Amino acid sequence: MTGRTMTTPETAGVGDPGPRHDRGSTMLIALVLVVVLGSVAAALATYASVGLREAVVMRDRADLRASAEGGLRFGIERLRLGQTLCDSAVAGGGGAPVPVPAMLNGRSVSLTCTATANTTANANAWAAIVTGIGTSAGTPAFVSLGASTKKITGPLYLAQPARTDLKAPISLIDGDLWYPDATCAAPTPPAVPNLTITPSPPRGTICTTSTWDQIAPAPTLPPLPTVVDPPGRNDLDGLANCRVFFPGVYTSPPALDHENYFVSGNYYFSNFGQFDIGHAVVLGGRPGGAALGETPSVMSAPNCTTALSNPVVIAAEAASGTTDKERTGVTWILGGNSSINVGVQGELELFRRLQGQHVVSLVAVGTSGSGYTASTLTATGTPLLSTKAGNSNDVVIHGMVYAPTAAIEFGNVSNSANGQMQGGLVVARLELQSSASASGLVVGVNAVPRNPTFVLTATAVPASGGNVQVRAVVQMSATRQVAVNSWRVL
Repeated sequence: MTGRTMTTPETAGVGDPGPRHDRGSTMLIALVLVVVLGSVAAALATYASVGLREAVVMRDRADLRASAEGGLRFGIERLRLGQTLCDSAVAGGGGAPVPVPAMLNGRSVSLTCTATANTTANANAWAAIVTGIGTSAGTPAFVSLGASTKKITGPLYLAQPARTDLKAPISLIDGDLWYPDATCAAPTPPAVPNLTITPSPPRGTICTTSTWDQIAPAPTLPPLPTVVDPPGRNDLDGLANCRVFFPGVYTSPPALDHENYFVSGNYYFSNFGQFDIGHAVVLGGRPGGAALGETPSVMSAPNCTTALSNPVVIAAEAASGTTDKERTGVTWILGGNSSINVGVQGELELFRRLQGQHVVSLVAVGTSGSGYTASTLTATGTPLLSTKAGNSNDVVIHGMVYAPTAAIEFGNVSNSANGQMQGGLVVARLELQSSASASGLVVGVNAVPRNPTFVLTATAVPASGGNVQVRAVVQMSATRQVAVNSWRVL
């Protein structure tokens, strides 16, 4: 037994490969593990790839949303400054476009805005819209003469900016100069010598594809008055020295006394030539006050101070409209060749009257129909409204003057004489003239108090894939402060 080594169970396999079938099993298990782990790794790689793509998509969508929201914030500020056409006629067809920077956050963004409630006609938001209809290079549409700087407060639209002749400076205050272009793709701001815009920025020039008639459509005329040539009356109690006129159709100029009151309502001056207001004071309509954003009376007619409390006047004005807002002010409607001239020692003050969405004091008939005859006045002929030069006459018009094919001419307003257009102008030709001593020449707009609501929609466009839209409902106060009622991603 000597010389042999016995292998006991405890030491078997130490340093020995052991049985062959045990080694094969181990290799098979390793192979299975490789296959399984490879599959898991592949699945994990696919999952990671999908996750990465989803992360990229989510990042792109977040960038698009940020771009759209940036456009929306930009639009709200433009709305606050009155640098949009949100409540114009254009907005009725799906929203007025609002220009935004070409790229926001590296994305292309478009913005639209639509008025939805409590709006008035956009024409009442403009200090002046000069259409240039009937003018030429030799007869400019926008003229400034005299020795003093004229002030226009609010936005100014020049349909033909090149047709200006500003021999005296004009200062455009708290408003922008708007001008039209077919596309506004690469607009060139017009050069208007002697026109300054303040404050700049944020004020400046704005290009728009909208034409003047899209921005300022004609006010709807009321039904033709039924009374023809009502006589002026001096027999009303307490008004012996104040001649009172009533709404109606006038086929000849009203025969004025020294002091005159035109009862609130609608007046049609039918093709009677010039209505000369000289050596007389004319007050038109009961002031609408704060309800229509109207400023207090400027003219004084002591003999007519009790006209507003006269029972006959009260009854007539109560019958002239269905609501309190519709029973104040006058609208003088001029047809055919009718015009108004304020001559020596003439004083005219017309308060604004609500006509649908417009507040209007003076309007030229645009198209014949319903008893009205279209105005024949032109930009180069007899002005719709003119004033004599000097300091012995005054004109204050509280409501809008709408005469897109006719002219308005102020004589050389001097000293403390008033030449005030407070409700905005839509005219073919505007001539302003004042002396160095003048302080009462005013062209501007007293906006109608309202709390309009607007819907702004910003759309961010990616290189591929779907758009991202963000929409806000915004309400504006009478002082142009804005409140966002809702803000959501569509």
